[in-house]
Amino acid sequence: MRFRQRLAPRRPLSVWLARAAGALPVAVHLAVIGALSCAGCDRSPTPPPGGAVTTGASPLTPAPGASQPPVGDPVLAAAELARGCERFTAGDLPAARVAFTAATTADPACAAAFAWLGRSLVVSSQGMSFSRAIESLERARALDPGLVEAHLDLALARFGLVEYEAARRHFTAYLAAAGADAAPARRAAAHQHLAILARLDGDHATARAELDHAAALAPGDPDLPYERGLTEEEAGDTAAALTAYATALDLERNHLPSHFRRARLLRSLGRSGEAQQAERIHRALQSLFDDSTGRDLKDPRQRAEAWGEIAALDPLNRKARFEQGRALLELDRAAEAALVLDALVRDHPDYVDAHVFGIDLALRRRDRADAVRRVQALRVALPAATREQLPAEMRPLWDSP
Repeated sequence: MRFRQRLAPRRPLSVWLARAAGALPVAVHLAVIGALSCAGCDRSPTPPPGGAVTTGASPLTPAPGASQPPVGDPVLAAAELARGCERFTAGDLPAARVAFTAATTADPACAAAFAWLGRSLVVSSQGMSFSRAIESLERARALDPGLVEAHLDLALARFGLVEYEAARRHFTAYLAAAGADAAPARRAAAHQHLAILARLDGDHATARAELDHAAALAPGDPDLPYERGLTEEEAGDTAAALTAYATALDLERNHLPSHFRRARLLRSLGRSGEAQQAERIHRALQSLFDDSTGRDLKDPRQRAEAWGEIAALDPLNRKARFEQGRALLELDRAAEAALVLDALVRDHPDYVDAHVFGIDLALRRRDRADAVRRVQALRVALPAATREQLPAEMRPLWDSP
């Protein structure tokens, strides 16, 4: 197999490794939080395909004469599993792993606990461990062969270990068993990774087909047109690649790898002016994030400058303008922040966050009349908005005359 990951973008190293290795954001895994019950710790695994276990024993029942496993505590395990799911939902992966591990210790027959522990080790973070994830997920499937979702997590872990054929088998098995009722984000992730594997094999037709399936399931995911751009670049269709990167940036103006690939491609085509603009945006975005963690660690002055540069280069980037305003406020430059936010609201009247920021600025100035005016402007711009969309302290302004 030819290794084609040379098209990997120059994003923060840990973030790229997590994505290239198959680790997914927490949100994708949360799409099936109900599929592995947080109260599902019992000692009755789902029978394997083909019918019930005829011996009357679970798949892990020891042979006659072997030592029996210790009797678990399903109640404690269920409580720890619920705590782990709560921490997982909050994005606190270290605490989630501690709780899931405690659940597996409390009840070694709790398949859901092993499955969630495995999943938490696959999710993109500093604590991800594909080998440990595989061990836990295989244990879960031994306890309950009916855990279809474990196929996808196993596939991601195998992908992360560059065990591509094993990963392909699990991705395919997951899609075959999950059916149309499975979470769209998870199914899209499976198709996306099958597309990457096809691209690595040089099978661009299959890669395109898999990306079509993924895009139908997750039309708002910018990583999908980005992956199509990589595929089209390798296939030699630069026009299609540029279109794909532009689509990714329409979905997410700050999609760092798309800026990088687009800049390189424009430079190679001799379109130096466009390339220079894309390169400047890429550099400014990259400067905002710490290379080892992907977190924004810059001081307000640096953030105001970087976001301001991006906003000047790309006026359609409302996120950049919003973040510039926030940084200016942190610098006690409230008047400048207000100017940025007012212009943003004028240009993007449907941007709820900008409206809320403007209301907050008015309240900070103790200008209740202006805050009420801004609330009413929000209601006019977004007739479907509700008072519950506002922070609690702003809701009393909703019906003010």
